[in-house]
Amino acid sequence: MSSTSKSREMPIYLNGEGQVLGRLASIVAKNLLRGNQVVVVNAEKIVLKGSWSSVEKEWQSRFELKSAINPFRYSPKRYVRPDMYFRRVVRGMLPWRKPKGKQALRGLRIYIGVPKHLENVEFINYKDTYGGSGRHYVTLSKVAVRFGWKEVENANG
Repeated sequence: MSSTSKSREMPIYLNGEGQVLGRLASIVAKNLLRGNQVVVVNAEKIVLKGSWSSVEKEWQSRFELKSAINPFRYSPKRYVRPDMYFRRVVRGMLPWRKPKGKQALRGLRIYIGVPKHLENVEFINYKDTYGGSGRHYVTLSKVAVRFGWKEVENANG
């Protein structure tokens, strides 16, 4: 049994509530590259640093970027759902075109809220990624609802 298969047996459980998007994503990416399986809950409560107006302008400019040839086929794919958006951010920190990166990304599970089968699990909160205090922060759910996400209660069953 190799060391990577041993580390895949026990996943790392992270709570995204109040964690800064980029800081949490970098920790998740590093753990995935080490061969660990990572489970992130409360993806909708991950925060973006900055005022609401600056975050909204940045997202609006991303969604306005389109291809002139065939916008549906060739434009960049932009996710609105918080769990899919976080997955895309983590993917950007991995060598996802190479086999090592593809294998690492398979070890990532992201949930909106806390699913029933994970209610009794102890989650890790990193202190250096916490950013929910202070004036200028916005949750992913607030931005996602503004750009078209239809918020669903208990999305993971």
